[in-house]
Amino acid sequence: MKVTTRTLVWLGAGIGVLGLANAFVLVWFVAPSLAAVVLFLENAFFAVGGLSVALLALVQRRRDRERPGQILREGALLGLLAAALLTLQYLAILDAITAAATVLLFGLVELVFLYVHRSQEAAAEPEAPPRAPSDRSRSGSRPRKSTRPPSHAD
Repeated sequence: MKVTTRTLVWLGAGIGVLGLANAFVLVWFVAPSLAAVVLFLENAFFAVGGLSVALLALVQRRRDRERPGQILREGALLGLLAAALLTLQYLAILDAITAAATVLLFGLVELVFLYVHRSQEAAAEPEAPPRAPSDRSRSGSRPRKSTRPPSHAD
């Protein structure tokens, strides 16, 4: 089965809505405990990741591009970033500098993934055949013909 951007829109929206619904149930109907906090962070990951996959797939669809692997990776990174920021907030160590450092760290991770992906694409492309050396000199003029008569050996 080929995964298209249309499939990713619906899949991401469904996962995001389920994550939001589960987070809502945890906040309103479950007593606060460490297990509830861990489940909330997991549901926040699914909610943000799923909704970002749906939005990224819509954007890619408008551009007529089919890159499901890249969309899934970016959605997962955004969900993980949200869960990391929520964890830092829960631990009461989130401030502007920590948030900026965390966002920059996730940006660097995405750049590493893009670099690896582009280097693999470049390695997979066939190389152009080398050009034959031309008879022209650097100045672009034609080579001179010899003015000496051919020598005849006896």
